[in-house]
Amino acid sequence: MVMNKVIKNGDKIDFSVDCGSTWTVRFDYTDNDGNPIDLLGYIGRMYLKRNYNTPSAFEISTVIGNMVVANGYVTWTVTDEETSTLLSGSYIYDVELESYDGTVSRFFEGKVVFNPEVTR
Repeated sequence: MVMNKVIKNGDKIDFSVDCGSTWTVRFDYTDNDGNPIDLLGYIGRMYLKRNYNTPSAFEISTVIGNMVVANGYVTWTVTDEETSTLLSGSYIYDVELESYDGTVSRFFEGKVVFNPEVTR
């Protein structure tokens, strides 16, 4: 699944992903005039959890290298091998960005439903 979307802070975005497929997403982050907002140097992180009180089932972040935060966009790719390890069902997530001065903002949040894989 490939998705490209312009977002605003606090948007709620839900996904449906097939286990065993590559999940690639790109979000453009612009000001009201459509100019890219400079995110260079920001750290991005996202955790998938079954609910708020459970441990993380999967991490997407700039630190481990499966998320890129750049001038005006955030993108991530989760490989088909990685999605095949996730249990099918519903997860919650949020994406946080940490600026160079340590300020943390919730970028967006939502739900991800992983659909079971039949063909292996």
